Parts: sequence; structure tokens; C-alpha cells
Amino acid sequence: MPDLHAKMLLVEGPDDGHFVYHVCERLGLGVVPREGVAAPEHVLILPAGDVQRVGSALHGLLDQATVAVVGVIVDHDDPDNIAAQEDRWEMLRGTLLGKGYDAPEELRPDGLVLEHGGPAHPRVGVWIMPDKQTPGMLETFVQQLVREGDGLMAHARSVVAGLPSPREFSDAHTAKAETHTYLAWQKTPGLPMGQALKQRVYSLNTPAGQAFAA
Repeated sequence: MPDLHAKMLLVEGPDDGHFVYHVCERLGLGVVPREGVAAPEHVLILPAGDVQRVGSALHGLLDQATVAVVGVIVDHDDPDNIAAQEDRWEMLRGTLLGKGYDAPEELRPDGLVLEHGGPAHPRVGVWIMPDKQTPGMLETFVQQLVREGDGLMAHARSVVAGLPSPREFSDAHTAKAETHTYLAWQKTPGLPMGQALKQRVYSLNTPAGQAFAA
């Protein structure tokens, strides 16, 4: 079990954690700093490693009386194991139902916040990238944070679509190729997605950004 904070946010990998860290900073939310001392109310972002470990960590945190809030962010697709993947919401929902939460059968595109109603159970928030309805991942989501009128994203998609076959990456990783092609063409080429948000390459003022921020 990781060091416990009142507010815990579970993500799959370090890229997800880095991105959400900068979202929290942009929104003025207290987040455990990479260096220095954290206040007790700050959010601890925990990259679990993969979606199965996210599920295991969630199961443990729901029984921790000192934890007030647990957030969960996972990808809709696991690009390394798509053929055998388990529905993300069904996996998380099973854990929540087992702990007494009234988790609906379908997850809304704009995420979900659940209150348990009983003592010593945290509030739980769930977001499945990019919007639960669309197959994809963090890179699919950040494409929805591109400002209106920015033609580079469309050009990046066109370039990737026009690559000769065979290519090294799978169809499931097309969004990754498109996103990182787009980032390669910025003023500071090759920024990580979190840094790109910090430097305002991306905007939270798009409809997808506002829904995620809420």
C-alpha cells in the first residue's frame, strides 16, 4: 500500500500522472509536488503501472478510513492487449459494487462521482480516457485540447495516414503517432504532453477540457 493521503488519484502510467499533475496545477488544485513538502490536503497522484494494478490499488484504498477521495483515470483501450482486454468500467464497477457503492451499469462520457453513504468510505471519481464512449487513450484525449483553428493537428493526422506500409506501430497506437507528430512541430519540439499543457500548446477551454476539469 502506498503512503496514504486524504486525496488519492490512481492512473496507469507516468505519462498519465505527469499530464494530470499539470492539469491540477493549471486549475489551482493542491497536488503533491515532485520536490518539497506536501500539505495533508494535497492530491497524491499514483501511477500504478497498468490497469490491473489500478484495480488492485482501488480495492485497497476503498477500505482506508483516512482516505477521503479516490480518483481513477484509465484508458478505454489497452493497446498492447486489445484482443483480450476486459471492459474497463466493468472491472472498476465490480470493485465498487463489492464495496457497497451504487455504481451504474453505464459510465457517463463526462465521468462519474460516487458517494458511498456509509462511514469510512471515500468519495470516488472515475474517468475513462478519452470519454468512455470512444476507443482510445490519453493521446486521443489531448487531441481534443487543440485550439480551434490550429491546422497542425489535422496535418499530423494526414501525415501519419499517408505513411507507407508496413509501419512499425499498430493501428491501436495511431493516436500516439499523431499526437507526438503534432508535438514535434511546436516551438519547443517534442514536449511531453504535460509540459505541452503547461506551455499552453493545449487548452482546457475546449469542451473536452472543461468536462475533464469539472
